[in-house]
Amino acid sequence: MTAILAFSLSYGGILWYADSIKSLNDLKMTLYPHPSLEMYLHLRDYRPYAPASIHGDTYRLGVFRFFARYTRGDMSLSLGDEPLTFGRGLSLFLADDEKALLEGTLRGLHLSRSWMRLYGGLKRRWIYYSSDNDTMLLAGATLTPSLGDVSLGLNVGAYNLYGRDGASGMIAGSYASGKFGPVSIYAEGALRDGYDLFTYGRNLGYALYGNLEISRGSIVLGTELKDYYRIGQEFNLPAPGNGYGLLPSDGRDEWGANLYFSYGTLNLELARAYSHDMDHLMDYYALSYYTDWRRFTPKIGAHLLDWSENLNERRAFLEIKYNAPLGIIAYAEYRTRYLKGVGDWESQPYASLSLIYGGITLSLSYRRYMITGKTDRVAEFSYDNFRFLRLFVSWGEFSGDIVCSSGVCRYEPPFSGLKLGLNLYFVL
Repeated sequence: MTAILAFSLSYGGILWYADSIKSLNDLKMTLYPHPSLEMYLHLRDYRPYAPASIHGDTYRLGVFRFFARYTRGDMSLSLGDEPLTFGRGLSLFLADDEKALLEGTLRGLHLSRSWMRLYGGLKRRWIYYSSDNDTMLLAGATLTPSLGDVSLGLNVGAYNLYGRDGASGMIAGSYASGKFGPVSIYAEGALRDGYDLFTYGRNLGYALYGNLEISRGSIVLGTELKDYYRIGQEFNLPAPGNGYGLLPSDGRDEWGANLYFSYGTLNLELARAYSHDMDHLMDYYALSYYTDWRRFTPKIGAHLLDWSENLNERRAFLEIKYNAPLGIIAYAEYRTRYLKGVGDWESQPYASLSLIYGGITLSLSYRRYMITGKTDRVAEFSYDNFRFLRLFVSWGEFSGDIVCSSGVCRYEPPFSGLKLGLNLYFVL
């Protein structure tokens, strides 16, 4: 069960909160023409989807999160749990195990002004398959200036794993991105000097990532390159643009390449005859095909057996939106993903339907994993009066997958059962 209670107080501002059943970081979008004060409380309880005989009671855990934030102009001061975001996430999560991290937040003090940010506090590593959780003391600073179409970033921090002798170190990272006509370029690097959770010793590790994307109209062609060394983590980086092809890394010390292509037809008018009476046209969305190729090669045979492999994913989807008094959003997707442990391709069809009337939304979704036999079924009802209240109830089963937020991808664990949410927000 998930219970969410949010209280917000704002003077002359506009507040909006939204929660998604698969979201790791709650989406909060705020416009503040005047000073404001926010308070937020979040409770979440994860339940096992797999049989209890495999995971037992240690698979179940609860997460508590809160914050209070004061905003005045471009200055923000907050105390509590705030998400840490920087670039694609390389420098902030070097000391984490990707599949063990459920909450990418730092509990402490956060001070931001314009393109500068100072932070310090505690970061908990929630290991959902074990009771051996770690607490990290983390402090640092982030600079993210922009020069026209070019954005730069620098992050420096120090950490210590509480209760582990010698488990401390430094992490640093930087990124640069720019758009020059149809060409978009992104590059990021991270460096860590400190404790390695994989070898239980100190060493120097780095992670490099680069992306080049060319777009023309509805066509997007891109490539990604990476080089990881002694990082102690499996990074899952999305293809920029549409953000598809979220294939996890299988190696700790590896290089890799990723090619992707997508095509979308915008503003496609369909079923004109069915919508003419209500003076509405059925909007589109897109028909897209995505293919992914990667090869991984380990660099340190002492920790992993030598292997190299192509991992592939292909994805095609169609989404149709119908704007009438009763809004309809229909989405269908056909994905094939290569399973390393099985050595074969698995088809993963997916479909969802959402009905929207005023502030009431009813959503149904279904995904079938043809080889493993798993099935995801989720039904969600939400009500939003757009003034002070949002309520949602969801029920179903989710078998776990990679979920991305703010350009950073993490593993969302399986769940089975009921989720309840209530947001209360006030504007004075």
